[in-house]
Amino acid sequence: MTGEVGGAGGPDVPTPFDRAERRIWSGRAEACARTYARLCAHTVEALLDAAGGGPGTRILDVGCGSGTVSAAAARGADVYAADAEPGRVEATRRAVPGAGVRVARLPELPYEDGNFDAVLANFALNHVGRPLTARTGLRRITRPGGRVAVTIWRVPAALLGAAGFLGVECSEVFWQHLSGAEEWWAGAEQGIGATGQV
Repeated sequence: MTGEVGGAGGPDVPTPFDRAERRIWSGRAEACARTYARLCAHTVEALLDAAGGGPGTRILDVGCGSGTVSAAAARGADVYAADAEPGRVEATRRAVPGAGVRVARLPELPYEDGNFDAVLANFALNHVGRPLTARTGLRRITRPGGRVAVTIWRVPAALLGAAGFLGVECSEVFWQHLSGAEEWWAGAEQGIGATGQV
């Protein structure tokens, strides 16, 4: 993963991967909430446990999707959320009316350095073209001593260590997801993800 920071046009210029991801997910917030979001919701409690947030803490949910993480984190914490897809931002606003939700994408998160006690990203790093730059952005907006907790499909902890995080821990989370045929194929029928594009 070396050499990603500032590569090919700088960190603010979308990569071909970024453009493909935006096309794949754009305008599909409701379909995603009924399908893939249910699958990804199983990791929320482990993510919150890893972040260690609580009453009085400032938490940012990056890639907030349908608002599942934001809603769970809102128990006493000041919750902020961001997603690149406007439909998902609206879904999170409905799910967590008190949260400060805005349209923003990794790695260009419009927050001040050290602004949050905890930053959460539930399966968001899978969807960026410059993962190292994105991880560095997450570190930048987290206060010294704060925590960043991410879920990602089977990736070693070295990926966070390369972005300058200290005390990186990695653990696997296993769950059983039961789904009927309609839910399983509805996302693909709506064009969600790579399978839906195919």
